Amino acid sequence: MIYLSDFHFPTQRKEEEYLRSRRQEQDYKYELTFYDTFYPFGVLSACHFSQIDFSEITILYGGNGSGKSTALNVIAGKLGLVRNSFFNHTVFFDDYLSLCYFHENTNWSGEKFDFKSNMHIITSDDIFKVMLDNRMRNEHLEHRRQATMTVQRNVRNQRWEDIQEGALGAHYRDVTRHLDFETGENVDEYRMLCAMKKKSASKFTKELLGEAAPLYSNGETGLLYFSEHILPDKLYLLDEPENSLSCELQLQLRELLMLSARRCGCQFIIATHSPFLLSMEGAKIYNLDADPVSVQPWYELEQMKTTYCFFEQHKDKFSS
Repeated sequence: MIYLSDFHFPTQRKEEEYLRSRRQEQDYKYELTFYDTFYPFGVLSACHFSQIDFSEITILYGGNGSGKSTALNVIAGKLGLVRNSFFNHTVFFDDYLSLCYFHENTNWSGEKFDFKSNMHIITSDDIFKVMLDNRMRNEHLEHRRQATMTVQRNVRNQRWEDIQEGALGAHYRDVTRHLDFETGENVDEYRMLCAMKKKSASKFTKELLGEAAPLYSNGETGLLYFSEHILPDKLYLLDEPENSLSCELQLQLRELLMLSARRCGCQFIIATHSPFLLSMEGAKIYNLDADPVSVQPWYELEQMKTTYCFFEQHKDKFSS
């Protein structure tokens, strides 16, 4: 399914005309004197990249600094997508967006696609954030678990006479003295004290604090993230989704993306230089290393030819 049909970036001439007109404005002229770059102005226009006509899977290919991530960020910004991670947003970004425009497809009933709720951008930073959040949560949970188990162990090991005489006993007596099942006063704390006496340390802390989040390798976490977040009938912008994925996991992601596009009504716009993702059947590839930018099949890309030549030179190493 194609929801976004095309997107237009300003040409070099449009950029120059816009900046020239802004320089004539006094406030803006003063502001421009403090900058030596007007990013994202001059990035995509340098390789004469002014229009994308989308298919179900559209790939922006290019080396580092080619502008593929910039193009993806501009599209996301123009469509008003909410992002989970930071990106290179300068004071000129909104000015640049004002020069961009796009066209969308309409479904059979003529209704417009709701981009804000049905379109998402996923970057490698989003996945790394999930990894770090899980690790920090587990670390915090472990500290709380150790503290809770220590208190609970003391409760279980003390004799009733020791509890009555000690500070915990005083607290227990105070809780029970003001226990009121009708108003609910101290009921939860009383139940917790009773549970401490009855249950094992591991069972009590697990029920109280919850389970730790399972930790996977970076690649496994990445693939799991995509499999959980890619839902039917939506448009996705993916910025280098192959990061941290092994060759085997990249192949699994390739199958997931193709299946989602063919069977689940998804549309993908992907910035990548992964040979596995570039070889997806039916993908439309824009080569940002070319000037002007052109659409090319994956096997004609320079990086693919370099990879092929490398393995061709060493094919004797793989012979059985």
